[in-house]
Amino acid sequence: NKALCIKNFIKILNEGKMNYLKLFLFIFVFVSKNVHGSELKLQTLKNENSVCNDGNNANYWIADQNADKWLIHLPGGGGAWDEKTFIKRDKNKKQSVDKEDNYSKSISSLSALGENLYKKGYNILYVHYCSSDVYAGNHYNKIKGKKVPFKGRKIVEEILSIHKKDLINSKDTIIAGQSAGVYGVVINLDLFSQLPNSRFILDAAWRDSFQRSLKKPSDKWVSFTIGNLPKHCKDDFYKYCNVTTKTLSRFRVENAFVIFNYGDPFNWAKKEDHKIAFFKSIESDMKSLSGGFSVDAKKYKLEGAIKWGHGLLGQKKHFNYKIGGISLSNLINNWIEKKKDTIFIKY
Repeated sequence: NKALCIKNFIKILNEGKMNYLKLFLFIFVFVSKNVHGSELKLQTLKNENSVCNDGNNANYWIADQNADKWLIHLPGGGGAWDEKTFIKRDKNKKQSVDKEDNYSKSISSLSALGENLYKKGYNILYVHYCSSDVYAGNHYNKIKGKKVPFKGRKIVEEILSIHKKDLINSKDTIIAGQSAGVYGVVINLDLFSQLPNSRFILDAAWRDSFQRSLKKPSDKWVSFTIGNLPKHCKDDFYKYCNVTTKTLSRFRVENAFVIFNYGDPFNWAKKEDHKIAFFKSIESDMKSLSGGFSVDAKKYKLEGAIKWGHGLLGQKKHFNYKIGGISLSNLINNWIEKKKDTIFIKY
């Protein structure tokens, strides 16, 4: 460990057994292991069904420090709601990552939450989203005469299978979904809720009771994007698998932290006279769970991955942004460490 490494280093220096070349090499190795050690390494799945839209095997990133705590982060990226939106999607959201030898990235480049938890001693698993189906499909769509795989659920299943032993023995498993990743977490709750000591962070997608009173949703997108719903959804997404407290309660999930802001372009509560009713409704949901963050994002200039306030877990400038002296990172630290003050609402 770091303490032993430093102790040995001082001992060697005191004994005069280290020349300048050895000193340089020691410092290089020490810095590499303790700074660049926080890198995500690319992994490629092998199952023939665990593929991206381009048909190539999907990937995920992992920073494994042999800990007994885990973060699984499902990032956002929207979805293909029909053939037209699929064609318009950026190709990077439809294909696997180029498989370079030992390809790695810093955790901070992908997940501010992940960087924070790595420092707290968690292993980090970050899924590459390339299936356009909110991580929930297991079907094909015919697009421009070609069969295109939508296999997000199979990707999630294989990743969990690979790390099953470690995840079963984990003392704390945090599953974080961001935007489309929230749907990925909730629709796959039959898989994630089986992990012992699991709790959830749901960022930038939520349907409180007030919002649901404002709009009658259409389910035309479901068959294209998700295909045949998992059995527990009982062929009715909005009744059994929507991102609501009701769905979480079906899987006895109470330990969850919800992030959803007024001003988010995907929030159905948009008018000024919606504001108070929205905050009261989402506050009720947060209190029934274990924490949450919701602000008037435009008023307080909280940008997010999409203005205003949509997607705060990825970039540090959003994750650490302070409103009234409080940041989302402060609040989530309290939640992770099971302290008080885990709900922040400001409008």
